[in-house]
Formats: sequence, structure tokens, C-alpha cells
Amino acid sequence: MDQFTADYLTNLAAELSANIIPYLTSSLKSAFVGSEPQQAFNRALEVGLIALLAAASGAEPDEVDLLDGIFRTFFKEPMVARELANLLRGYSLDMDEMRHLFDEAGFEAATLPRLDFATGMQAFQGAFLLAAVEEPELNHIMQPHRILRQMDFQENMLEATRTLVAALAEVPRQLRAVQAGQLLAEGQPVYRFPLQVAGNVHGPIVTGNKNTISITNYYYDRRELPAAVERTRLEEEINAYIRWLNKQTSTITLRGIDLEGRPVVNLPLDKIYVPLQAVAYRRAGEQEEPLLAQHHREPQAIQLNDLLSMGERLVVTGGPGCGKSTVLLHMAWTLTEAWQKLDSGAFAAGKIHWPANQPLPLPILIPLSEYATYLDELYAGNEKPVPPDKIKLSAFISYHLGMQYTDFQLPEDFFTRLLRAGQPALLLLDGLDEVPEEKRRVEVRAAIEQLADSCPQLRMVVTCRTAAFVGKTTLAKDFAEVQVQPLGEAEVAALVTQAYGSLYGEGTQQQREKRDDLLAGITQLEAERQQRLGERAERLVTSPLLVRMLIIVHTKNRRLPDQRAALFKETVDAILHPPHPNERVAFRLAEQIGGSVNEHRALVQYLAFHMHERGEQQGREIDEAGLEAILHGSPRYGRLAEPLLQLTQLRGTLLEERNRSYRFIHLSFQEFLVARYFAEVLRDLDKIAEFLEAGPLLDSWWREPALLVSGYLSVTQPDVAVAFLQRLAGIDDQAEGRNGVLPPEIQIAAAEVAGTSVLEWQGENELLRAAVATRLAALVSDPMQPTGAVLRAKAGRTLSQLGDPREGVGSYKREDGLLLPDIAWGKTVPAGAYRIGEGKQRREVAITEAYQLSRYPVTLAQFSCFVQAADFDDPRWWEGMPEAEEAYGTTYKLRELSEQAFAYANHPRERVSWYQAVAFCRWLNDKLKDGTQINLPHEDQWEVAARYQSDTTYPWGNEFDSAKANTGEGDSVEQTTAIGLYPAGKQPHLDLYDLSGNVWEWCRNKFGDPAMETPDRSGDGRALRGGSWSLSQNNVRSSYRNVIRPHYRSNEVGFRVVRVVAHLIDL
Repeated sequence: MDQFTADYLTNLAAELSANIIPYLTSSLKSAFVGSEPQQAFNRALEVGLIALLAAASGAEPDEVDLLDGIFRTFFKEPMVARELANLLRGYSLDMDEMRHLFDEAGFEAATLPRLDFATGMQAFQGAFLLAAVEEPELNHIMQPHRILRQMDFQENMLEATRTLVAALAEVPRQLRAVQAGQLLAEGQPVYRFPLQVAGNVHGPIVTGNKNTISITNYYYDRRELPAAVERTRLEEEINAYIRWLNKQTSTITLRGIDLEGRPVVNLPLDKIYVPLQAVAYRRAGEQEEPLLAQHHREPQAIQLNDLLSMGERLVVTGGPGCGKSTVLLHMAWTLTEAWQKLDSGAFAAGKIHWPANQPLPLPILIPLSEYATYLDELYAGNEKPVPPDKIKLSAFISYHLGMQYTDFQLPEDFFTRLLRAGQPALLLLDGLDEVPEEKRRVEVRAAIEQLADSCPQLRMVVTCRTAAFVGKTTLAKDFAEVQVQPLGEAEVAALVTQAYGSLYGEGTQQQREKRDDLLAGITQLEAERQQRLGERAERLVTSPLLVRMLIIVHTKNRRLPDQRAALFKETVDAILHPPHPNERVAFRLAEQIGGSVNEHRALVQYLAFHMHERGEQQGREIDEAGLEAILHGSPRYGRLAEPLLQLTQLRGTLLEERNRSYRFIHLSFQEFLVARYFAEVLRDLDKIAEFLEAGPLLDSWWREPALLVSGYLSVTQPDVAVAFLQRLAGIDDQAEGRNGVLPPEIQIAAAEVAGTSVLEWQGENELLRAAVATRLAALVSDPMQPTGAVLRAKAGRTLSQLGDPREGVGSYKREDGLLLPDIAWGKTVPAGAYRIGEGKQRREVAITEAYQLSRYPVTLAQFSCFVQAADFDDPRWWEGMPEAEEAYGTTYKLRELSEQAFAYANHPRERVSWYQAVAFCRWLNDKLKDGTQINLPHEDQWEVAARYQSDTTYPWGNEFDSAKANTGEGDSVEQTTAIGLYPAGKQPHLDLYDLSGNVWEWCRNKFGDPAMETPDRSGDGRALRGGSWSLSQNNVRSSYRNVIRPHYRSNEVGFRVVRVVAHLIDL
């Protein structure tokens, strides 16, 4: 044949698709059920193949036949399909591995006709990903934006590939063909640009040998307004918008506060705003080792008024009520206020440190939950596929600004014209976590990244709860994360001072008295908690939301509860009580909702529960008809629907009204009222537990109500709370029979919720705490309890906080008071000859002494024994090591410790250098003095142990199973986990855990010279084994080797130890 025809391209793409899908994880395979995702995948593959074949630019007809034979054979290779499947898992192709597989298939990349192999595969990968970006069905499954950013693309090649993909979008599939490097349509060379592109484009489609392509330019003819008229019109629209947004963001509302008969008080935002502390994470330099660079982040402490100096693409994360949304409000208010002032630069510089010499950006505040609703309505109202331009975030922004809340009319193309005019803008996207349903959240995330790609000049700040900013919700790496920190005492004092200054007048005696009284109450509350729970107990008042609630309760009754559920209880009562100086008026207000506060509370908790039952997608907000339907479903509450709606619209209650839709003023209140409904209406402990065990325990939407119900019971009925937690954890008297029936994931989820609830307990609970920890440890250690990785990881973190009782995880105190790591050892590997390696690296090694590896990697708790030791700086531990060393663009000091990224006592100690791991071993040898020789293992020792008596690819066997190791495959956790959480993946003959995944493990020898095992000052890379939590099955093979420099620290690198003892026996 002399050209690659349309039928040929379609069939080749379908064959390749069929080869790839069997190598996906079960969850990814399920995503391709149905014709639409499969067809989208085929279309993207076809675009990639066209780019690859077009790279063979000057191929003659006989060479076309040869290429056809080569690629049909190559793409059918199972290992090729497995590598290509990485694209759907969120990883770029390993080009060295692809070239190796090409050679293994019997071809020579260097002799391909008219084609450079590496260039062709890069073109394939880039074009496939660019096509995938435009396929909504694929955006739900993979993350093409992220992979594109990770690829090492030459700029001219990337732009040329973009242009080819755009041109292909204009050519019907049945008319396409590729011949001698040219894209054909109906047999004619064509290269057609999309509408918005005009002008000439020069250069080859891909870099390589003699690449050319015929180009036909397409111009967009548009009548435009005269420039001066358009600019004047745009300025008028901007000014109107600024006035409106300034008004919308100028105050914060307090409800339930009794101040001169006002149940609702609006506090000036600028008067009460306090810049909070945060930690910004910068990505490490480009010189990092490829397998570690993606996830390594260095923290930097900042104040949130410095936020905009941290970059042009930011995501602000933090817990519920930590002030994320308020930060956006303050930025929007500051910038709109600055726009209206003569000395605008100085004003913005003083408030948010905006550079005075730069033009002010126009703030655009967008609630992402509204975007999700917009998408739902688009999809629901269209039987035909929705045009791609309609679902873009830019389309919603225009719609939102023009139609939603402005009291003036903005034209539909306002946002587009802003960008076209070069107007600097700051896009403030609030609440990625508030987008219901994971599939929709992933779509919104992809839309944000797509807009960022298409508008590189547009600054963006996104907010998201920390717990939701994981997995597929995580934004691409050019979004720097800034994590809001819990409030310190100084921030709490400042917030209270500012609030009371606004309420009672700045500097007045009343302000000082109120402030001092509340702060004294908070100090006493925290001191009593520490006395009861220990010095390490987390402080209660750590978020602006809690401070706001305390102010409401304090203003109401001057009494501060010391438990979260109690605080909600008091706040709800304060908000529901209708304050008024005239008692008869107050009574009439209460009478509107059933005649009493009690009835009003019962009504809203009934409503909260039934709204919550609607699920995350529909349970946060409800329209008027839906609210009335819920209340009319009860003979008790139907008559109260109209009074509740009227009071909410007129005065505000626990609900707020917006465009005839209703929601609780904060999701936390809805969650508390659901918990109260459990405790006060369901009442029966078995009924409450059975409701949760029927599914809600596995749904994050129900997590807070499940936690708060025990908290509420601990305040109102402590004995009942203990019985409920025992029942939930599966440790009550009737548990044995029930535990044999409940699914494993329900048992672990229930025990984890019980454990987290115990951590909030305010009474004497050591026996309960220990019992729940023992139960949770048994569940996560049982290989016969198959549960999802994310759930197991959460259980492991809770177990860490409870106090992990497993052997080999923590520490013990010796008789002389010295704290030492409790190392548990695997079984003995006898001296002898062993086979290691794979393929050409297959070889025999001699083990001259019997040894044991530690059962687990060294944990944070165990390494902390060394760090906290009085002789940590003893020169004996650090002998022969350089005091400082450069590694990948950063200079590290020998004894300077890097902060643990995942700070749980039972997780592997990561961000530890090779030198520090060696120093730990030296210190431990000195303290034990029992004839053992503890060290880092040589990588030969490590691999022999991993393959002992089985000689398999992985410690458990030859087939990879994502359920047996913490890796980037399958149900990925995307961080370290507690050690030993994957018991089904242990090395069965030696009883060793976590050899695959979790963290890379330092070995004592140099990578390039395995005979060199002792410290020196060369900086030569040391060997790593085992792979980590972020990597693929290829990297966690027992034979896989990696290398980094010894001073380097990463949140993917830890270590385990080895011991050699004379006459070693299994203990």
C-alpha cells in the first residue's frame, strides 16, 4: 500500500485498544464498560497513531508496508500493551523501556525506515494525550493534563503536535489518510486550523528526519467594534462588576448572636480579618531523579496575606471551617476596594502584598459547586451530546457572571472579552471539595486544568478541603499547594479581639471585658483538655469556624463547652433561640416554628437527616418544593413548612435561602443535626449501628454524622456513648456472631470510626481506647480481610493516633529509662549461594553470613528514639560523613532533619538521608550491645530475602496484585501507609512486610560499585530497593534497582535494617 487509509487507522486503533484494556486494573476496566468510553479511547489512540505514522515523513510505498508490519507486530506484544496502559493510570511512557521492548520484539530502532523511533513515540504519546483532553469520557478516567505537564516535550514539537490534533478535529475520520508524512483529506494534502487561529504556522509537525507536511491556512473573519468603543464599553462593565463584588464581599454574617435584639449581625470583613498561618509546598528542582521528582515537596511557612507571592497557580487546602473561603473573600474585597481608590497599588500592597508596580488583576469569585450544578442541568436537559464549548469552565464563568447574582446585566461574552483585551484577572475558584460525586469532581478538576492550559496569563487560586484533595481530585503539578494551618493562640486572640471590636466598638471597655473573658475561658478549656488527655492532645479551638461559634455561645450564655459536639449543641441552641428585647415579640417569633425552640430544633434535625439521605450530590442544597415535600412527609412537621420558609427568608435561621434554594448555613451544622437525629429519634444503639453498617460507613458523606453521634452521646449520656462505641467497634458482648457476618470493609470502617470517636472522648477512656486499638490492629493485620486500600490506610492512621499495639512498630523504655525502637525481626536467611536479578542481569551471589531483615521498615516512632536521644549529636554516629552536601539543586546539612511528610508514628520514617539511616544503625548498635551487628542491608541481602525460597518477581509471587502493596497502581492511596497494612503481600517464608511499595529502602552499598559499602565524602549514589507508594508495578519488582545521592531526602524514601549475629537462630 502507498498510504495509511482511514479504515487502516481505525482498525489499528481498535486492535491496540483491545490489547491495552486487559492490562488495566479492575477499577479502570469497569470505567470502560459501555460504548462511549471505549469509542473515546479508540479515537484518541487513532490520533496518536496518525502522529506516529506522519513522523515517517518520506516513506515510500514499500516502506509503508514495512512499517505496517513492524507496528502491527510491536503493538500486539503483551509488555508493550502493559506499558501503554500506564497512560490510563496517569503516568507518561518510559521511553527507555519502550525502546527495550522494541528491541526485544526483534526490531532495531536505529534502522526504522524514515522514522526516528523516540520522536515517533513522543509524537504518539503527545497526540494521544492532547486528543484525550478533548474527550470528556476520558477525562473522567485518566488525567491527560497532568501527564502532559510531566512530559519532557520540546516546545516546537509540542506546539506542532497541538496543531496537528487541532487540524484532525476538522477532518472527518472517514476522510483521513496519511501518506509520506502528509495528512490527507479526500485524497488531498490538507492542514486546517480551528477557527480561533489565524496567520501562518511554519515548521515540521515533529522533529525528525525530513519531516514535512502540507499546510492550508484557515482565517477567522470577524467584524469587530472599533477598539476605542469596545474598550470604553468593557471599562463600564468592569466598574459595575467591581462595585457589585465589593458589596458582596464586604461583610461576614454571624447568626444566633444576641446583640441589641439582632439575631443576625454583619461584621465588616476588613475589620475582623486576621491573616492566618499556612505552609506552602514548592516542587523540588528539575534535576531530581525521575522516579522521585514527581512527589517531592519542600514546605515553606508563610502568612496567607503573602499567598499571591507564592505563584500564579495555587490551591489552598485545609480542614472544614479553617478559613479557606474567607481568604478568597478578602482577596476579592481588597482588590475591588483598591480598584476604587486613587492609590490603589499601595492599598493592595498593604493588605495582600500585591506588587505595587504591577497592574491590579480583576478578581472573579466562582463557587465550584455552582459549576457542578450547571453541568448537571446541561446534561439533564439535553438528549443529544452537549457541545464541548458549553461545558467548559470559561462558558460557566460567563454564564455565572451574567445571569446569577449580579444586580446589573453583564453580556454573555464578558469573561471572554476580558481575556481577549489582555485584562489581568485573578480567578478565585472556591470549594472543589463541595462538588458532589467523585466523577463530577474529576470533571471539574479537568476543566480547571484545561482553562489553565488555554489561558496561561490567567492567575488562579482554588480552595479544597485537605481530605478531598487526593487521587483524581489533585490538580496538576504547576498548582502549588498552600495548606492552612490550625490556629495558634495568637491567631485565636486576634480573631476574638477583632470580632468584639466590631461588635462593641474598638478600644471600648466592653470590648476588652468580653475579649478577656472569652480568651480566659478558651485558655481554661484547653488547659483542662491537656490535663485530661495529656500534653500531646490536640487543641480544640483551631479553626475560625470554631472561634465564630465560641463567640456566638459566649455572647449568648458566657459558657464554653470543651467537646466539639457540645459546642455544636450550644451554638445550635443559640441560633434557634429568637432573641428580642421584647419578650412577647420573642415568644411570637418562637411560636412561628411550632411554638418552641425544642420543636424548631426537632424540625430542622428531621430536615437535616432527610436531606442527608439524598446523598452528597443532592443533599447539600434543596429547592423549595423539595423542602416542602420532605416536611409534608411527616404529619408532625408538614404544617411548619411555610413558617420555616418565611422565617428563613425574612430573618435567617439555621438555613439560608438563595434564589429559592435552601441549605444549612454550614455543612457542619447539617452533619451535627443528623447525629442528633440518630441519638434522639432512632435512639436504639443497634438501629443506629445497623443504619451505618448498611453502607453509610463507607461513604465519606456520612463520616461526620457518624463521629458526632458518639460525641453527642458522650455529652448527654456518657454510659450510652461507651456502649455505642463498643457496639460499633465490634467488641461488645454480642460481637462474635455479628462479626462473622458483616463484610470485612464494614468491620474496618466501623472500628476506624469508633477509634476516631474515642480520640475526641472527654472522659476516662484508657480501657476503651486500648480495646478499640487492639481490635483495629487485628483487622488490618488479617490477610483474610480483603478491603480497599484507602480504607485500610485511614484505619492505619487512626491506629497510629490511638497507639498502635503491634509488635515491631513502636518503642519501649529500658530499665534505665532509655527509649529504644522495638524492632521485630523476620526469619533467618542462611548463608549460601542464591540467584538474583532478571534477564541479562540474572546472576548468583554468595551470602557469607546468616542474617535477618527487620519485619517492617523503620517507623517514625522508632527513628524518633534516636532523634530524641541525648547523644544524637555524638560524633561517633556521624564519622566519615560530609557535614553538608548538594543533591539535585539543594544543599542538605548532615544532622539537619527534614520534616516527616506523613507524620504518623506507625508510618515509615521518610525524608531521611542515607547518612542519617546509617547513623541510626550505629547508635542502635551502641545501645543494644548484645552481639548483634545492625546495619542497612546490602542490596544483595535485600533481594535474596525478597525472593527467598520462591525466586518470584514480587515477594508474594510472579503476578502483580495492587491489593498486596502500597503502590501507584489500582486503589492508590498516594502517600505512605502504616507499616504492615498489606499482609497478603508479605514475603511468606521470612514473614517480611512492605518489601514492595510504601517507601524505597536505602541499601548500604553504592549503586555503581556494590562492593563499596562504607560512608565517604564522594556523594556517589546509593542503591534503593522496593519501589514506593507512587510507582507502577514495574518499579516494585524484587529485582528493580534505583539510585539517588546519599544526602537526598524524599517522602518516598525510608529504610529497614538488617542484623547479623553469631549463631543466629529464629527468635
